[in-house]
Amino acid sequence: MCCRRQWEGQGPDRPQEVSYTDIKVIGNGSFGVVYQARLIDTQEWVAIKKVLQDKRFK
Repeated sequence: MCCRRQWEGQGPDRPQEVSYTDIKVIGNGSFGVVYQARLIDTQEWVAIKKVLQDKRFK
């Protein structure tokens, strides 16, 4: 599996786009899910946290 994400970065280089692969769930809880992934450019392992939106705060 391979993904590409774009977000507002900091400084003059924004927005930033990051490509990653080898995604697997390494944890989850009431606030969201944590994934382990490998950055394609550097082969570095990273953790990505996807925070779930709580319907009470919408």
